[in-house]
Amino acid sequence: MAKNTARKVTLEANDKLTIFFKENETDDVFRELQKKFGVTLKLNSVGMLVIRGDKTTTAEVEGYFDRIKSTKKNIVLDDIHSILEGVPVEEIENGATDKNNWSKLEFRTKTGAFYTVAPKSQNQRLLIEEMLNKKVVFAGGSAGAGKTFIACAVALKFLEQKLIKKIVVTRPHVASEEFGFLPGTVDEKMAPFLYPIFSIFEEIIGREKRDGYIAKGQIEILPVAFSRGVTLGGHDGIITIIDECENLTVKQAYLMLTRLGGHINSKIIFAGDELQTDLKRNENVLSLLKTILRDSPYVGFIDFNSEDVVRSEIVKDILKRFEEYEASKKDKK
Repeated sequence: MAKNTARKVTLEANDKLTIFFKENETDDVFRELQKKFGVTLKLNSVGMLVIRGDKTTTAEVEGYFDRIKSTKKNIVLDDIHSILEGVPVEEIENGATDKNNWSKLEFRTKTGAFYTVAPKSQNQRLLIEEMLNKKVVFAGGSAGAGKTFIACAVALKFLEQKLIKKIVVTRPHVASEEFGFLPGTVDEKMAPFLYPIFSIFEEIIGREKRDGYIAKGQIEILPVAFSRGVTLGGHDGIITIIDECENLTVKQAYLMLTRLGGHINSKIIFAGDELQTDLKRNENVLSLLKTILRDSPYVGFIDFNSEDVVRSEIVKDILKRFEEYEASKKDKK
């Protein structure tokens, strides 16, 4: 058995690596790296990163951290992953893994065709930014504003860059969470309710590639009713997209939020429109969750409106008039 050794990387107060650790959930970062390399990582009391493991591996990991320290830009999690995958520091310094590059997402289908997703409004850009920075994101507001589309595109990019293991999709079924009246497996029963999301995946990466992800379990359906006892991204990253979240009950929302695992890239994205809820108005979960979670550093909220609508000018006009109507009712209370 190889003898364990300890190597120490000195961290100065203004090191890019020190700043990165301060701004992130260090335990989650360490847990991921420890699993990958079979070493233990710890920050000691005198400002050193201590790496323990066999001699060869600790030397390798020390080299990775020395490379990370040598970068001249502010480090983000993507940079950590890129350096571990062997991306040259020079490429990272030139912005190859910078978050700014998420402003335009490029995908290649099985046929070799390219598909580009670029945000068309400020709130779409904000949704991408919040998905990169927060663990839970609520995208609420007008239908046709691209909330679910952008969420799906970002999740696919995470999957393609191997930052997560899978994408989980769900949509609350208001009439009943029992699917016995539909034929087939649970996935087959849920498929009609999730058709809009699967259509988005098909549009971005093509049917063949989408179906390949589904066959490998990298895109997975999870009915809300079946999520009890499930951890969404503990050891491996999972992005969960809950479409039409306005139809969640408070108990269902609480259930889904408490499923979130500790992996640094695990996230839950809620997308919905309060005006389209099929529940009674006083049961609408979006307003309540905003009140409860508004100040959480792990949670982001984006409020889309009629100005964000990309579906058509007719839809934009209709939504604007409904927003004005709803606002007038609130003013009269």
